[in-house]
Amino acid sequence: MTRSSSDTTALVDEINHRLADLTSLLSQLPPQQVVRLLPSVLNSSTGALAGFTRLTAAGALISTTEAEQGAVPVKVCLALHRAATGLSSVGQDLAPHLAAVAHLPAPHGAEGLRRPAPAPLVVRRGR
Repeated sequence: MTRSSSDTTALVDEINHRLADLTSLLSQLPPQQVVRLLPSVLNSSTGALAGFTRLTAAGALISTTEAEQGAVPVKVCLALHRAATGLSSVGQDLAPHLAAVAHLPAPHGAEGLRRPAPAPLVVRRGR
């Protein structure tokens, strides 16, 4: 079944609005809940990240054919291939960390309100 151009545009608009809504909702949630939800969104097999990776890869393949026919600049085709590869790499890099987050125990009572000890995000070497 082929969608009309207006149906496709409406679908793209709907996806963009839904992602904006999700971002807005996540910004209003407690950090612990956001951390627990992100693994499903960023899952490299089933989450939104996987969908964007597949979408970008499909665009890269389509642009290859179009570039070979001279309809699309080769730079566009190469950029889409790099983007698809980059998204795939991000998903692979995140996967083990997201799995660890998914298995964190749920906070209980007042203990769950305690902040974790601060941890440096940059390790400095002594000189």
